[in-house]
Amino acid sequence: MKTYSLARNLALVAVVSTAFTACKDSPTVPELNNIPADILASGMDKQSSQLLMTGLLDRDRGSIDQRYMVFSSTMSRDIYRLDSAEPRYVTEILVAAPDAGGFVGGSAFTNFFNVIRTANTLLDGLPTTKRADLAPQFQLTDAQIAGAAGVAQTIKAQAYYRALEMRDTLGIPIDLDKPFGAELSPFVCKKNVLTYVANLLDSAQTNLSAAGTSFYFPLPAGFTAAQAVIDFNTPAKFLTYNRGLKAKVELYRGLAGDATAFARATTAMAASFVNPAISLQAGPVYTYSNAANETTNPTFDNNIFANPKAKTALQAGDTRAAKFATGTSTRYGFTGSPRLEATRTAVTANQTKPRRVLSNEELILLRAQIEIEQGDLVAATADINAVRTQYGLTAIAVPLTKAAAIDALLYEKRYSLFFEGAQRLVDLRAYGRFNSTYLVKESATDPYVSMLPIPKSELDQRGGSAAKTCS
Repeated sequence: MKTYSLARNLALVAVVSTAFTACKDSPTVPELNNIPADILASGMDKQSSQLLMTGLLDRDRGSIDQRYMVFSSTMSRDIYRLDSAEPRYVTEILVAAPDAGGFVGGSAFTNFFNVIRTANTLLDGLPTTKRADLAPQFQLTDAQIAGAAGVAQTIKAQAYYRALEMRDTLGIPIDLDKPFGAELSPFVCKKNVLTYVANLLDSAQTNLSAAGTSFYFPLPAGFTAAQAVIDFNTPAKFLTYNRGLKAKVELYRGLAGDATAFARATTAMAASFVNPAISLQAGPVYTYSNAANETTNPTFDNNIFANPKAKTALQAGDTRAAKFATGTSTRYGFTGSPRLEATRTAVTANQTKPRRVLSNEELILLRAQIEIEQGDLVAATADINAVRTQYGLTAIAVPLTKAAAIDALLYEKRYSLFFEGAQRLVDLRAYGRFNSTYLVKESATDPYVSMLPIPKSELDQRGGSAAKTCS
């Protein structure tokens, strides 16, 4: 898609454009809907870069849309979206392979690259040195520049990782910060994408470490202590979020064959906000409201239902059963959807329900995965039990084998993170469990779709092929 090359001419998202409306004639405020080359050459000021940061974070939230949530969780056999007017939500995943030109096959792609493009615009626009032509109140210090760059790089890395979640071994393009009209970037193999993302998170770490004690811009409410339990509104605390993402990426680099990645994952995890002694809910969240023109919460969908097999696999006494509504023998409601199957009544609170981005609960279980791969089943069991015992279940004994430990770990991750993203899909692939040995067919012709195809629009612009480069 040639819009990748518009990184230097981004039409800023609506929330930021609206913020400028009242003062668009001010000679001190740049027109961010069409950023002039001279501003990018000299560097944006504090006000314009702060507004662009707001746009980046809003666009990041918007990238986690209904299709990303529904398609990833349908592929992992956790939910269905049952809609008589649009059967392809099911038929193009569980009955036949998705069409690369259809709304399933072409989805969960562009949104993530819009985030990346916005991040590139911000990074390109930050000044490399202090601008002498600006009044002091508009100046950015070196520490402030580093803080903005560290946040933008972290969000950019996260967007790349999410894009890869949906395309897996098909790869994605990564060399996107090109001038308008440049040749389209090639697709890159999974191994190289993970390496790139890991390095980008490390670059962000370097910047955040040089960012001083505070940001000059506010992070969204979902990053404050009121919503996230921990306040991530400082470079040091935001860095713990960055390190959690780094540990996650390194774990999956290791599971993909990089034997040295688990040690890096352990180091990163130690610098994250993981802590079994505090709330499992700790961690940044996306927040939503009922305001006009608000982004729709992905769970606010009348037609989302839990796969009955997911509910029946719950262990007796597991209080995570509360995530499921009582339903019929063939169709279970899910309390993450706006109607309960039993009563068909609206659950309007789901529009304003926070969505976890990266939680303490997920980090504890990711740490258990790393410990399993390093052969420390005692530590892994302690982390597994730190989660499961908070849901009414008794602690498990240390498993006798690695396979048994993985079984126990994947159970906890499935229900702790149910319908929160692509975590289970990624795990099924990473452990070689996306097949008929582990998953029951959902239809007679179930093709076991484990990733979405490269969108046809991308193929068309590359002459019908998106061959990967890999080193």
